[in-house]
Amino acid sequence: MESTASRHSRSRSTLLTGAVVLAISVFLIGMVVIIQQKSGVSTGMLTQDPIFHRPAYTGLLSQAGILLWSAAAAICLLSAFVLRERQSWGTPGRFLLSAGLLTLYLCLDDAFMLHDSVLPGIGLFESFLYVVYLGLILTFLIGFRKHILQTEYLVLAAALVFFGLSIVCDVWGIPGVDPFLLEDGTKIVGIVMWSSYFFRVAASALSPENGGGFV
Repeated sequence: MESTASRHSRSRSTLLTGAVVLAISVFLIGMVVIIQQKSGVSTGMLTQDPIFHRPAYTGLLSQAGILLWSAAAAICLLSAFVLRERQSWGTPGRFLLSAGLLTLYLCLDDAFMLHDSVLPGIGLFESFLYVVYLGLILTFLIGFRKHILQTEYLVLAAALVFFGLSIVCDVWGIPGVDPFLLEDGTKIVGIVMWSSYFFRVAASALSPENGGGFV
């Protein structure tokens, strides 16, 4: 039979979850209201699907990439939380938390075109932002280099190579080759590899046989 302390604990947890859900919802709706008032655009422009009144396949590759970014971020963050709950935090937990936050930022950047239009609109040039992103990724790689080498790091390395190719194609391109297919094609390959790598790392870290380590 469930104890009183257990019921109280569950009630507190439910209230906390409800408060967090309400806070996030209010924040998102508040952002819509503020942007609508500042910009004068219609509310529907901010709330409807971005491909509304367009063919369903519009932005197919971009939408797929955002879904993969989201999945990878969710897997990393959830795995880090599970490791903390198991009291086996350590380096795997820190690694997955850092990877989840980095992936979430990359996802938001891709979804809302932060480096393409939003941030340049406030004076942060795209070339500068590429340097910032490179710095973030290098900090992540150097900080966890010993642990990355215990994983299937070649998949991660390949993902980074394809991201680099995507940037090169964005800046210079190749004559005679469709620039959109070249840039976005190399990027989606990188995203698939990135997501696959962290799925494998998370599965390994959560494996009972592995005791929260890496494969």
